Amino acid sequence: MWVARAPPRGKEATVTRATCVRLGVVVVLAVTVMLVVPGEAASRRGAFAALAEDDQRVARALYEAQQASGVRPWTLDEIATRRRSASSWQDVFAAMRATGLVREKSLKQVLRRYGRPAGDAGPAAGEPASAPPPTPANPTPAPPAPRPTSPGDPEPVTASPPVPAVPPAPAAAPAPEPATAERWGMQEIVLRATGAYRQPFGDVLVTATFRHESGRTHQVFGFYDGDGQGGQEGSVWKVRFMPTEPGRWTWATAATPPDPGLHGLAGTVFAGPPAPGNRGPLTRPRAPYLFPAHADGSYTFLIGVWARPWEFEPDARAALYDTLQGHGITRLRLWLPAGAKFDGDYGRYNLGFMHALDTTVRELQARGLVADLILYNNDDERDMTRRQDEQYLRYVLARYGAFRAVTVTIANQVDWHYAGHDSGLNDVQASTDWGNAAGEYLQSINAFRVLATQHHPGENHRGLVYYLPALAEWPFAAWSDWIMKQLQVTALSAAQTLEEVEPRSCTLNERGLARLNAIVLALRERFRQAVSVDEYSFESDGCTPSWKALSATGTRKTHWVVTASGAWGSTSLVGIQEDVADVEVLRRRPTLAQLGIVARVMRTLPFWEMTPANAIVSPNPVVIGGEAWRTTFAIGKPGVAYLVYALNGGAGTVTLPAGTYRVIRVDPRTGEEVELGTVHGGAVPFALPGARPADHNTGDSDWVLLYVAPGARRS
Repeated sequence: MWVARAPPRGKEATVTRATCVRLGVVVVLAVTVMLVVPGEAASRRGAFAALAEDDQRVARALYEAQQASGVRPWTLDEIATRRRSASSWQDVFAAMRATGLVREKSLKQVLRRYGRPAGDAGPAAGEPASAPPPTPANPTPAPPAPRPTSPGDPEPVTASPPVPAVPPAPAAAPAPEPATAERWGMQEIVLRATGAYRQPFGDVLVTATFRHESGRTHQVFGFYDGDGQGGQEGSVWKVRFMPTEPGRWTWATAATPPDPGLHGLAGTVFAGPPAPGNRGPLTRPRAPYLFPAHADGSYTFLIGVWARPWEFEPDARAALYDTLQGHGITRLRLWLPAGAKFDGDYGRYNLGFMHALDTTVRELQARGLVADLILYNNDDERDMTRRQDEQYLRYVLARYGAFRAVTVTIANQVDWHYAGHDSGLNDVQASTDWGNAAGEYLQSINAFRVLATQHHPGENHRGLVYYLPALAEWPFAAWSDWIMKQLQVTALSAAQTLEEVEPRSCTLNERGLARLNAIVLALRERFRQAVSVDEYSFESDGCTPSWKALSATGTRKTHWVVTASGAWGSTSLVGIQEDVADVEVLRRRPTLAQLGIVARVMRTLPFWEMTPANAIVSPNPVVIGGEAWRTTFAIGKPGVAYLVYALNGGAGTVTLPAGTYRVIRVDPRTGEEVELGTVHGGAVPFALPGARPADHNTGDSDWVLLYVAPGARRS
């Protein structure tokens, strides 16, 4: 973290007015700081330029390979000077490795990873050229589209303050040496205002622009942080930045009004490669629209629970994380209560809560867990104006958008947002319009492309209209990164048709689970986006129809159907629901362990490529309400791996393409795996213990079959 103060007072200032260059630029969420240091570097200014072209490529590769080590990184000219006095580049590499500046085991590894053209030159000698920089994922944000006037928002619609343009680079001035940062890490700059402001959250607009040496830029907002430690009063503003590429990033800030401590500061960040375990942020799922990849191309099997870790003491919080991760949970849905995040009104934020949330997000990121931030809650914030909405969305992205662990659900139950203002369909339409306007605005300022969506139940607050017919719709497709649906599976079980008002029920049957599968498949096909089922009903010891209506058994079965639909999901478990936080209760119940079996099995398979494949398996239907409903569901990567979930067990046939496959039966209650031998492509029969319970919340009847080509299953 780098701290900038202005105006300076003697030697106490970290950066003096002489070392900070005033610029009329966008304040960039930045990391560590460096301007060109003309002192000793100037005395060797020609060393790098005097090198031959091939030697410049080697010098630049060594320069970019430097890691944070407590030792000041060498400049390009210093590296070039070392080469003049050494017998070979190998000697320079050995000296840098001995001091901890580089971690690669050989010069060849450095060149392979960092050896890229200097300017427009070709590849480093003896090494392949790296790919050109990708097209920027986040161009300069355009002003958001006008948002429709909505209930509770009588004021005229006005555009947000424009982000200033980036001026030409400043002249060189003395500044601290650069500190290294890791790619996809969260870096922070602390600024201190000189003026006092009545409403610092809204009266001051701080922005920052980071420019990579390739030309890529990120423009971000800064945020007010009180005393910087969770106190409301103070002069601290912060900017946070995620280096999306390794190499040199220059940054510059601007503020309105142009406070000397916030406006016109500039510097440089040097980003190295990601640390072990840092796979980068999740990216928008592409065809076949199953799971999001990390920025490095790897995948996480997403399986989530709702939680409020900030309510735990540190030791209990660590125990919660250990318990969840020990059972394969990879995603926590963090519901931000209105009573906790605001400080008296919608334009001020409770910085004590925000610091507690900072801690939670940092801890989840360090553990490789996904933090899904739910920003609005039902109709709690329905009286916020458009201006307050935009200020809040800017603040959230400024504060949390640079964390690679974060995804955003703008509103829980988005259809409820204006439930108190009208009745029936008007509520739903106004809420949908608000949800689209909020989503479009958030995406227009989303510098690091944090994945964002809405939680869409398709129901009115009073449950009067619209629920079941809306399940086939996704009105946010123009801006959302994935589809998030609430599919209350016991309501789907009880409904005679999908044209009626949501029935309240505590019974789980084949009709409800088959409908869930069919809805997920249809949404993906129609809207060409990945689907998550976040709230298929919460686990409960009793029953609150229909939103809290599943037993441990019903939760297990429903999550397997979600998985066998090529979707991911989350639920709320007894032990960490709402205001309850009891890890021991969570550990004693079977639910978490059985969700862990889902996660363990799927991680051994190429889940991100396993598309819905119901056609390969006998449907084994049951008749409810005069209609046949399938009880088997399948996903697969053709010719490689298939998973069949048999809700009622029984006998049937799986049709496989040519090849040889191991057959493995998995007990979803215990995780026990039994090898059933080898089969070849064609129509392959199977026989499982079978039963049809009257209520799938109570009866145990389900099994999982895996058909895996040799070598396709990971340990």
